[in-house]
Amino acid sequence: VPSSHPSISSNPSAVPSLQPTAFPSVIPSLQPSASPSVIPSLAPSFLPSIAPSFCWGDSPMKLFFGKVNVTSDFKTIDLPFVYQKMVVVATPVLPGSHDTHMPVLAQVQNAMGASFDLRLFNPNQNLLNSSREVHYIVVEEGNYEESSGIKMSALTVSLTTSNFNANWQTTNMKQLNSSVSDRFATPVVLGQVMTVNDSSVWSTFWALPKSDNSNEIFVGKQCGAGSCSNSNIAETLGVIVVESGTNGTVADSRFITKLGGAQIAGVTSFPSSSYTLESPNSFNPVVAIASMSSMLGYQGGWVVLRSPVPDEEPITSSLLYLGVEEDQDRGHVPEKISYIIFEQNSC
Repeated sequence: VPSSHPSISSNPSAVPSLQPTAFPSVIPSLQPSASPSVIPSLAPSFLPSIAPSFCWGDSPMKLFFGKVNVTSDFKTIDLPFVYQKMVVVATPVLPGSHDTHMPVLAQVQNAMGASFDLRLFNPNQNLLNSSREVHYIVVEEGNYEESSGIKMSALTVSLTTSNFNANWQTTNMKQLNSSVSDRFATPVVLGQVMTVNDSSVWSTFWALPKSDNSNEIFVGKQCGAGSCSNSNIAETLGVIVVESGTNGTVADSRFITKLGGAQIAGVTSFPSSSYTLESPNSFNPVVAIASMSSMLGYQGGWVVLRSPVPDEEPITSSLLYLGVEEDQDRGHVPEKISYIIFEQNSC
């Protein structure tokens, strides 16, 4: 899909230290944490609904990340924390060729308390024949910073207007408050539409981080090549912002962040588009969250993790494989993508 709106392009140019309590996929006997923010009783029946790879700690951030297989039906994802204001971001995996796998986006609803509902949705409302993997991250809303300077802002935004086919003005987006944008020099902006209040339309998150011409961060939702201009029902966006180029450790798990350049093309591209990772030695990545940070293709789209060959992981120690998905023509011009990657922890 060609580019048609140069006016909105943007140039690319947290976390407290969390102590893990337990790692259920490794240690079969899970003892509850003494922290009051953690669910006091974690019986073995709690474990099967949790993804096999995740970390948590006893910080106010309540950071939790993992991956899980879901279908076209909503599945409840149980969490080890009770959240006052939960922020969730999810990224689906395209497990092989676009010829054999239809486009899907991750939808979230009922994100409250100690769980959220997650499913995969096809814009043409076709149902999946089998489950697919989704990577996700959950944090408590707030601003976080540790003495080393690692920062994260997590927030929710209510938005009624949407962008769609050839309509990518920032007037349809929400500008983040300067109390958030001023904290970051080169922000990595990750997000998710966390509600499905209007079932007549679908939408996915996208953002315009800071550029050479602007110190502002805009976040929004888009519905691709179709028109969602008739929708006047507000949806909730979950937004997580961290600094690009950060290497840190959280819950004994190292992580890396980056606002990538405009080089992630549509899922029809071959070979698969990828970013070369600036990762520490012996980095063992297991979970990646990614979001659109430009919209140069006029029909819109959303980012997916993409297996370079069927059934292979979309992340290696040195490469992150991504693709831009669309609801119609699945070709797409290269876009800028924000991402955060976590490695397996050592709990």
